Amino acid sequence: MAETELDNRYWYTADLKELARKIGVPAAAKLRKDELERAIRHFIRTGEVSDSEKRTVAKAGPCDAELGLRLDLPIVKYMGNRETKEFIKREAGKLEPGFKAKPGTRYLLNRWRDEQLRSGRPITYGDLVRQAIELNHAKRGPLLLLGGLAGRRTVIGPRGCDSAKVRWRLFCL
Repeated sequence: MAETELDNRYWYTADLKELARKIGVPAAAKLRKDELERAIRHFIRTGEVSDSEKRTVAKAGPCDAELGLRLDLPIVKYMGNRETKEFIKREAGKLEPGFKAKPGTRYLLNRWRDEQLRSGRPITYGDLVRQAIELNHAKRGPLLLLGGLAGRRTVIGPRGCDSAKVRWRLFCL
């Protein structure tokens, strides 16, 4: 398979998992779609199976919410529960009155948090709140993300978007 075939076709997650399993990607069944795409792309380019799609291992002990969420608390054991989501929303509202998360912001925020932790950068809940505000501002109109398949631009548009009018790969939220 060539990269263009991977790029020019819509792939369901189940199909990507099956392909990743066939080429030998470890724990393919547990990877998200974006992680599967990166692993398959690496295999197409190099012929080698990448083990770089490892997620951060959950640390033993209480989750951060049990310690009492605050802006200066380092993210060690993040829990995406209601308390944490409301904390982020409340603190973002303090920094930017009238803050209301747009669709897709939480997903993008979680991907950003995962990437920071995977690369070994220590971040706090304050960093997370500021990033939520920044991502929310970027969501005016279609959001252009660098990354996705082939490291090219991926357009994320609103629900019901018309993909025929978009030049890049389109994901309707």
